[in-house]
Amino acid sequence: MSDLGLYAKTARLDAGVLGTALAVTLGEKKRKTAVVGLLIVSEISARGLSNDIVGQKLQGVVSQMSRFEVIIKERKIVSDQVDEIKKTLVEWTNGFGLDLILTVGGAEFSSRDVTPEATRAVIEREVPAFSTAMIMAGLKFDPSTLLFRGISGIRKNVLIINLPGYLQKATDFLQVILPSLPAAIRSLKNEATLSQGSKNISRNVATQPSLTSQVPVTGHHAQPLSAFPTDVGLPHLFGSNADHSVAAPVHGAFTPSHDSGITSAHSLPPHHSSDQPVHTSQAIHSTSALSQPAGHHAPPTINTPVGHHADATSDIRHFSSSHGATNPGFEVSPIQRLSSGDRSSPSATQRGIERDHHATRGGGEAITEDELFGPEPVAVAESVSIVGNRPLSRSSIASSVVEWNTQSFNRVARRPRMSPYKALSIDKAFGTIFAFSDPLPVVTKFFKDAIDYVTAENVCALCAVPPQPTAILDGYAVIANDTPGDLDVVRSQSGTSPQLLTIGKVMRVTTGGIMPPGANAVVPVEETILLSETNQGSTEVAVRCLQPSTPGQHIRPKGSDVNVDDVAVKAGTKLGHVEIGLLASVGVTTVRVHRLPTVALISFGKKLTEADTIDLRPGDIRDTNRVCLLLALRKQGYPTEDMGIVRKPESLRDTIIQAYQKADVVLTTGGTAMGENDHVKPLLREIGATIHVGRIVLKPGAPSAFATLDTPRGRKYFFALSGVPVPAYVGYYSLVLPCLRKLSGSKDPLPHIIKVRASSDIYLDTVPEYQRVSLRHERDDPIPWADVTGGQIISRLKSMVGADALLLLPAKSDERSVVKRNELLNAMLID
Repeated sequence: MSDLGLYAKTARLDAGVLGTALAVTLGEKKRKTAVVGLLIVSEISARGLSNDIVGQKLQGVVSQMSRFEVIIKERKIVSDQVDEIKKTLVEWTNGFGLDLILTVGGAEFSSRDVTPEATRAVIEREVPAFSTAMIMAGLKFDPSTLLFRGISGIRKNVLIINLPGYLQKATDFLQVILPSLPAAIRSLKNEATLSQGSKNISRNVATQPSLTSQVPVTGHHAQPLSAFPTDVGLPHLFGSNADHSVAAPVHGAFTPSHDSGITSAHSLPPHHSSDQPVHTSQAIHSTSALSQPAGHHAPPTINTPVGHHADATSDIRHFSSSHGATNPGFEVSPIQRLSSGDRSSPSATQRGIERDHHATRGGGEAITEDELFGPEPVAVAESVSIVGNRPLSRSSIASSVVEWNTQSFNRVARRPRMSPYKALSIDKAFGTIFAFSDPLPVVTKFFKDAIDYVTAENVCALCAVPPQPTAILDGYAVIANDTPGDLDVVRSQSGTSPQLLTIGKVMRVTTGGIMPPGANAVVPVEETILLSETNQGSTEVAVRCLQPSTPGQHIRPKGSDVNVDDVAVKAGTKLGHVEIGLLASVGVTTVRVHRLPTVALISFGKKLTEADTIDLRPGDIRDTNRVCLLLALRKQGYPTEDMGIVRKPESLRDTIIQAYQKADVVLTTGGTAMGENDHVKPLLREIGATIHVGRIVLKPGAPSAFATLDTPRGRKYFFALSGVPVPAYVGYYSLVLPCLRKLSGSKDPLPHIIKVRASSDIYLDTVPEYQRVSLRHERDDPIPWADVTGGQIISRLKSMVGADALLLLPAKSDERSVVKRNELLNAMLID
């Protein structure tokens, strides 16, 4: 992991924040940068009376813009004042280096909605197409869209777009225009626009050899190709070998490379005859070619219906979706998605459209697979037959990159040979998780029951602390001008308010005791001498004060700790025993907090047995993951549901469904890697979940995955962790726990990162690594030393024993292959 800063919280002017949260990591492929500013127009948020949820959500959406690394360089909340909005827009377009400014809010019919007026006053050219597209899309499902008055325009080559202030509407509108933003930004940057690439797609398809002669179709029962689902990322269907190569497809618009055609039946090896069927229940189609009915031997065009007995004559892999068939013919556009009420993840709409236009650049130059497909996973295959003479290289994603589903559990030979998910950096994975995680709803709790909850609003004192002036220590209440001197001792009458103190008198007080009226200082007992007594020493008569006093000396004034209406506990604070004690002291007995996420845990593995099993059968493994994680979650105060051990893949699907019906977060361990029994990720897709993170560039913990599923009861979150102990715990501390904190409403959900010294030389791996370390403090050195906890093999649970932190080691590079002793590194504290 790079030294640019995991979990960076604020943007530098020269670097900004990648996507939603995090800095760019070293070793990642460089792409062009789109620098974005978010201007939130909200009087309530500007006054700090409400959280900027809309801005946080849009930050995650816009960061998924294709073809660019999106950096959120500026983000500001302003009140709905024309001058303030204009001033900000002018400043941001004058040398801030922004490419795009999105304003959010203040664009409807209210008299205070002045964002369009402020925008129109500063832009040099209006661009009505963006606003028109958003309104047309919105009208398909919401007539109130006509109330939106937002405009779009350009000032000094910076594109400015107004968005509504409502969360769902702003997200939907941004999804509509998101595929067009890369072309607009490139144009404003004086680069070749992506529209030229769209022309090249059509031109290349037209000039290539016809698919008619390449892919013959036979069979009486021809069926149309179904549309590929918009919430599934496109797979890499083509690779290259020594005999032929095929360019990457765009929505199934097969675009052969210029120097070779699609493999014919004659080039197949002997064991792959041309009459061997390729089973397809759903194939990919083109958005540009019209569907045509296929006759008995009709040659297929790009979107021609294909018989289910079609000969397999090309090195093409056919995929199907586990979600069932969608509309045949054309891919669903953002407007169609909105009109049908489809509100899937931001990336789904964006990814579905951007692949229509970006297969080639100007001049016919092919776009790389990474640029074209991005990080999303490939589709789930119902079944697949491989046609070709040898496997593709690891530089391409071959047909073996297919996830199983419940109908494929016994097809061991067809298990994936390489992961279908692009490995994300830990920073990108973390940012993606945060982008899809929102605080849970607010509930009211009795203060004694609110332990471990996070406050949803500022909690103000109902009474002052202390309620009256009190003495800080044991001594005598005096009038400051009477000291030093000999003074008579008077007693307050028990059960009544203290009597008025007059000149020449003192009154005995104890720590925390109420000061009598008239007194303005306290003289400590140690600074007095007893002059006379009565009743055999039981009553003081007179004392001598040895030192002069000043008014207010040793007195706590009324409200000096907390005054009435002062903020006792800030919003976003996790309530511990001390905070709850403070609430009691200021008279607060009920508090509004975010509901805590309930976490359901599932252990998956054929050979797992309960942790308390005494005698193990050969091959059995005690389930330590579930025990450790349940205890870790309960220690943090999160409610848990123990779903037990699942040993059969046929039962895993039902258990996952039961788990998310009971909980907000489902945490599974096991079944996430590349073995024949790893079924968790395809099952998540089968139940309708969207996998946002499928793999991470991290050791240990690479197979960790994150997914979401929107249900009538709210969004459900899924973390699929390794079944090996150490990667599971690393994933818990680095990904799961921060997400739970954010769901709980914490204002500071990020892990606590500190600087440490390496106590020995450590050789770096090819990927970032989190080694377990104990921290040792030396005298006169504020920076602790990090001692590695022995062998770091991922199965060695003992390496977690005594560990105080995870040492964040960067990946090995040509310039750096070892961390030297005494070198400063980052470490994540664990608890």
